[in-house]
Parts: sequence; structure tokens; C-alpha cells
Amino acid sequence: MELIHQIGPAELSDWRTDIVRMADNFQRRRRKNILQAIDDAMGTQKKGDIEPASEPTEEYFLTSNASMVVDFRHALDELRDRHIYQWSTFYRDTLEEYFSKFFTEFKQTSRNETGDAFLDPLADHSCQIFSRGYEYVRANLSHDDAIQKSINGLSRFLELPLEFYSARSTSVFGYDSTFALRLLASAAVCGIIEGYAKVRFGQQGGEMILPRFQRTWLHYMAFLTPQHADRVIELLGSLELSDSLRTSVLPLLDVVQRFFDRTDEDYFPLPITGQFSWYQRRLDLTIRAPHDAESQRLIEANAFMDAKFVSPVDLNDAVGRQVSLIIAPLRPDVLKVVRTRKLLSELVVPSEKAPRDLVANEAFRVWDDTIFALRSKRRGSFPITYNFAREFPLRDQNKAQFFHVARTSVRDLLRTFERRNGARLWCSVRRSGKTTACFDLESAAGDSTIVPQTCGSTQTVGARVFFDRVADALESGKRLPASFVSNVVSECAPIEVKSRRVVLVIDEYETLFGLLKTKVNDKPSVQYSVVQPILDQLVAFSYENLLVLLGQQPDAHFILMEQNQLAPYVEQDAFPLFEHNVATTTGEFSELVRKIFAGRIDCASGFMDALFEETAGHPFLTVNVLGEFVDWLIEQQRPQVGLRVDEEDFEEFAATNLAKERLELSQDYEFFRNAAAEAMSERGYRSNPWLYTTYWILHLLSNKRGVHRFRSSIPDFRNLFKRIPVPANAGLPTWSEMLRSASQANFLAQDERGVSVKIRTLGRIASSVRPMIS
Repeated sequence: MELIHQIGPAELSDWRTDIVRMADNFQRRRRKNILQAIDDAMGTQKKGDIEPASEPTEEYFLTSNASMVVDFRHALDELRDRHIYQWSTFYRDTLEEYFSKFFTEFKQTSRNETGDAFLDPLADHSCQIFSRGYEYVRANLSHDDAIQKSINGLSRFLELPLEFYSARSTSVFGYDSTFALRLLASAAVCGIIEGYAKVRFGQQGGEMILPRFQRTWLHYMAFLTPQHADRVIELLGSLELSDSLRTSVLPLLDVVQRFFDRTDEDYFPLPITGQFSWYQRRLDLTIRAPHDAESQRLIEANAFMDAKFVSPVDLNDAVGRQVSLIIAPLRPDVLKVVRTRKLLSELVVPSEKAPRDLVANEAFRVWDDTIFALRSKRRGSFPITYNFAREFPLRDQNKAQFFHVARTSVRDLLRTFERRNGARLWCSVRRSGKTTACFDLESAAGDSTIVPQTCGSTQTVGARVFFDRVADALESGKRLPASFVSNVVSECAPIEVKSRRVVLVIDEYETLFGLLKTKVNDKPSVQYSVVQPILDQLVAFSYENLLVLLGQQPDAHFILMEQNQLAPYVEQDAFPLFEHNVATTTGEFSELVRKIFAGRIDCASGFMDALFEETAGHPFLTVNVLGEFVDWLIEQQRPQVGLRVDEEDFEEFAATNLAKERLELSQDYEFFRNAAAEAMSERGYRSNPWLYTTYWILHLLSNKRGVHRFRSSIPDFRNLFKRIPVPANAGLPTWSEMLRSASQANFLAQDERGVSVKIRTLGRIASSVRPMIS
């Protein structure tokens, strides 16, 4: 204590982490006094500093008859009776409201019992809606179909509290807030799973269904407290799965809890992602490094659940991925390898037949040492060394849900057709978030049920049913039943839809119409037995319902035009990219940027405006640009603690890192470089004249010099259009049709001043590539 009072605030700030670590050896009250003395010596905390830990409030916690709990139950009853399975509208709105309310209450107490106030109503509600949903579906479909729909619903339900949790996880600091957020998310996940486990699905209980579909829900175990994990495990009807979870997953969750038990520390890790690898029977959990760590790489731990699936190759692979902790049951031969290899022995904690507390204690030592090694004595003075923006999962769909941003703009677009039937076409540049938005709409608009389907690859169970049924019908070539489309839509729907208006959303619609066209060319007879009936039935469907086609190009449905009854009914709308409120740091786009930066960088409104002007809210390219931007910050040796960026930073970055030479070399833009080069080639023309023309327009507009780059007047645009190279014996769409359709598909923008490139980054890429050699 005398040392603390003798040294100055600056030096004390440098050594605070080490002193706190040494104080951990003292009793709890003594540790608190030391921490208080440090804070007193350093003076009042500045805004943005980590809030000091506080003693738990032992005397207060929510009870089941508290007014807020009663209101929550009533709100859930309203969802059950009027909006069942409407996940992305009514459920999201209601649950987010109460998630915020309970979060405020939970911050007043650190008692785990408080979680029951949120958990129990959700458990009861979960049991009720999945019981009712099973009965609805079972009345018309098989038991297996009803189970599959319930599992899909369970997945959608679980995504919601994790969405609210992840949105707050980057902005909470200190014991009270982090404990409350972790407890709230854990209670929500536990309650939803517990309710499902208690449902009777015919002769089976939900506790027997859950072990069959582990890949649907087991990754959520990473977000449970040990108490809630124990509660879930007790419900499972599979002794094998229960034992596997107790062997390694529970000790891993105990490790996270150990950090919260040290309430006088200043670092309380929140799980960021959870991922379950079925083929390795492994649960992965990641946490963020402390703000004052030398590296901001996500810290990963692996929990192998079955010794049969653990090999030296798997463990060495984990070392290569820089995993910092592995808990695993090990066969004798694998254990021998671990003990003889230093790198493995330092991070692998054997869990086979070992007491849970001993495994957790040893694992905590490994992880605590790893985290301590990352923290610097020169706190806050070192520069960024790790590009955390590239942790954003552009290509990993298993992790994407933890970085999800709710698209109110897409939801608002759908609401404009809440009472209107027909066929709509939503087109946008590749990787615009159409697919994610499509399945985010898996809810209802008003009294309608949304049925999202895709014709592309997907990991979502049941998402390709419509396309697969059409492909099967084309393969058989038999005369299509008159009720084919309505039957398939009912099969795809989450609940019974006979008496409800349906919104059928077909993503990657080009693939569907391309298949129809190809099959007719290969086997002309299917035009009249399958293809024509499908088109006619889609028209009939659109009379009473809404059909939404999603894709990139606006003319893919123009097939068999002499008899295509659907094409004249399809109307194109502009699909929104991420929206941005100018001169603010709020809204969809700002939320996306915060998730990309993982809360590590404070962005001024001018920075957001400049970035949006560059990417127009295109999510994939925004991630690409910000990945390059963080590389630039690393080159500039900018400090990682307290970093704030503004418009001038972005302009300085863009002058060099968005230049043609950099775009040609950067791996971040490889996808769109190849897409542009292929589209602009002669083969691209033969495959898709519209896309060929669009990318050549971007190329020519973006190669203009000076202040007129990316923009032209309408007369200049007409002249520029004439410069597009036309393959021999070929033709192009008209300039006016291209201007209209490319603007609605987010390639171009049109206003009173003329025509401009909508997404400047895409224009830069198009201007830097050469057409691919056919």
C-alpha cells in the first residue's frame, strides 16, 4: 500500500495490471482495498475507462411475481396466441424490448437466481409454442416433417437472444454489466432449450429429439453459465451426450466463470462465438482479448467431447490455428504424444476420468497465463499489431449469426406490400446480403406467413426444398399436378398455411429459371409437362399471395417468352443496401461497422459518412475496405487503446490504399476482381449480356479523370454507352433500359445531376481489371 501511495499516477497506470495480478493472492477484502487505493491514487476515472468492479448485491433479485416478470409472461402469451413463429418481426421486437429491461434490472444484482425471472417464462413459452406448432403441422404432414419444422423453429428462436447479446457485448465493461449480460443470454438459451425438451412430439419427448439434432443447438452451449449448462444436461435423454458434455464442455464453462469469480479484476471475458464441429465432436469458444492486450486476436478454446475423435493431427492443427486452450479426453496413445511435445503439453488439459474441478482449475491456469502474457506493462502505449477486422466471418456461415445486423430497411420494403399480392423482383450486386435478409424475413408480415427458399447452396435445413422439388419434377418429366406449387409451399412453410396469405421468397432465382430453360433445350417435351405448368401455377399463386424473386440480374425470368405468363406480372423494386443516417453514428450501417471493428475503434460521424460514400452500404465490400483500413492503421503504428478515426483518416487511407495498384494486389478484392473480369469477357457476354453491359459501364465511368470520375450527365452517359465493346454479331440492351435496371440493382445511381457509380469500390475494381480470356 505504501508503494501505491509513493509512485505517481502515470507510473502506477503502467504497472496497474501487475499489481492487480499480485493482489489476487490476497483475501477478497484485502484485494478490494488494494484496487481502491490504486483508483484513489490515479484519480477519477476518465470517460471510456473500465468501470471498477463492485461487490455483488446479495439482498436483491427479481422474483416470479415481480411486475416486469408478469408483464413479460403476458407479452409471451400474446406472441403465442397471435404471432406464433413470427420470429423476425413480432418476436424480435418483443424480446428485444424485454431483453433491454431485464438487462437493466440484472445489473443491480449478481445473484444467479435472478436469471430464473427471465428463464422460466421463456421455458414455459417455448414448450407451449413448439407443442402447438407440432400439432398444427402434424395434422397435414408426417411426424418427421413436423419434427424438422420444429427444429428449424428452435434454431430461429435461439438466434434472437444471441443477436441482442452480441449487439451489446462490445460495449459493456466492468463486473456488473458483463455479469448481467452473460447471465441474461445464458438464461434465454437455457429457457428456450428447456422448454423444447419438455415438449411431447407424439411418442417422443423433446429431450430425445435434441440429441439427434446436435448441430442445430449445441454451439449455444458456449454461452451458458455452468449452472444453466448443468440444467440443460440434466434434461437430455441421451446418457452418452450428457457424459460427453460433462467431460469437457462443463469444465470449459467453469473456466469462463472463474474470471467472474475474481470480481476485483478488471477483465471479464464474454463468449463471442460458439461453434460445434460434428465430425470432431468439438465445441469451440472464443473470447475477446483485453483492451490493453498486445494482440487483439480472438482467444479460442476447444473442448473435445469424445476421446475417439481426438488425434495428434487434430491437436497439432489446433496449435497451428493458435488455439490457446484445449480440454479433451485422451486415449493413452494420444496422451503419450501430448506429454512428449512441449507445445501440446502447455495447452492441452486431459479430462478423461478427471474430477471436474481439477480439470477446470488446470484449464483456468492455462488460459489465465495466456491472457496475462498478452497484457503489456506499457498499458495503452503500443500500436495495433493484429487486424481484428478480418475476424468478421465473411465466408464462415457458422459464425456469421454472432455478427448479425437486423435489416429494418428490408423489413420496411416488405411492409410496402403488406396488403398487396403479385410478383416482385428484388435485384442487387452479388454479396449484398440478400440471402441473409431473405432468411431474416422468416416471420410474418401482418397476417401473412413468409416462406424463404433459395436455389443456391445453403446450410439451412429445408431452405432448398422448392428448388429440389422442381428439379425432381424436371428429371421425371411427368405431367405436373395442378396443386404442385401450393403443395410444395405448404411443405416449406414453418406452420400450416392453408388459411393464410403466403409470401414466397425465392433467392438466387436466376438458377431456377436457368434450370427451366436448360431442361427445355435438352428435352423439349418438359416445356408442356413441367415448365409451363410451373410458370402458370406461380401466376395463380401470385393472385392470392406475394411472390418475391431475389437475384442479381433483372431479366433471368424472361424465358419461353412466347408463352411465359409470369414475366408480364413481375415488377422490379430497388433492393436496399445497408442504410446510413448522414452525420450520425446510428443505424444499420453504423452497427455493421461496429461489429467489423469489434468495438475496438471509435468512429466519428465524418468517418462513417466517408466510408458510406465509398461502399454505399454494400456489406461484403465494406468488410473488405475496413480490413484494408486496419492494415493501414497498423502501418501507421496507431495506438490501439483509445483510438478514434475521422473523415481525414479515411481520405488519407483512400488516397493510397484504394488506388488501382493496391486494388490489383489485395486479396480482399479477389472475389469481385474475378467477377468483373469474367462478366466483361466474351464468354461473359454469351452467358449474361446484361451483366456484361453493366460491368463495362462501371469500367468506363470509373476510368474517368478528375472530379468527374464515377459520374456523368445523361447526355455523356449515352455517349459513353456507345464505347462499350460489342462482340461480333451481337447487340446490347438499350442505354435507357440499362440505366433503369442497373440503378434498381445497386450498380448505378441516378439523380437530378445525372448518373453515378453506386458503389465506388466496385467501380474502382471494375476499372482495374481486364476482361478474362475466354
